Amino acid sequence: MAAPGAWDEHQAYEELLYWDSLIQQGHRLLPHDFDRYEELRYWYDCLCYEEELRQYHDYIAAMEEMEDKRHYELFSNKDPGIPQTSVQSQYDRHVMAKHSEVYPSPEELEAVQTIISHVECALKIVSDQMDVPKDDTENTDGDSQDRVLRGVMRVGLVSCSAPISPLSPCLKKWLKG
Repeated sequence: MAAPGAWDEHQAYEELLYWDSLIQQGHRLLPHDFDRYEELRYWYDCLCYEEELRQYHDYIAAMEEMEDKRHYELFSNKDPGIPQTSVQSQYDRHVMAKHSEVYPSPEELEAVQTIISHVECALKIVSDQMDVPKDDTENTDGDSQDRVLRGVMRVGLVSCSAPISPLSPCLKKWLKG
């Protein structure tokens, strides 16, 4: 048996139907009866909202699970370049697709790294030539603090070793020529 003062949902629903039928028949409710009707109406609206919200969340979860399974089946063991971990959400799939669009091919990466290495070597040679003394009597094994050009630092996209593809037309022309 329910504790005194406990809310009996079935009884509350029956009472709400009773007040609704009186209103539909054209009866006017007394103020305290109308307050009770409003309380029951609010309770029922909240109950319906919570149930609809629960059903909506269940539906969304089921749809995401179906999409994840389909995506996992689509990419599992077919492409060795894609990691075999399952992608968790549509946002992860979107990021992975965009990453594969902008990330350069291995040949492009190798070409860019070769260019960078050549430029760094050329700068080192320029630095060494700038420090060649005018007369051969000076010691060339001096402290690096005395050098005109002390170092080179990579900046921008080159510094993180992940240039964006496609390569610029200027860089492609340089690679071919």
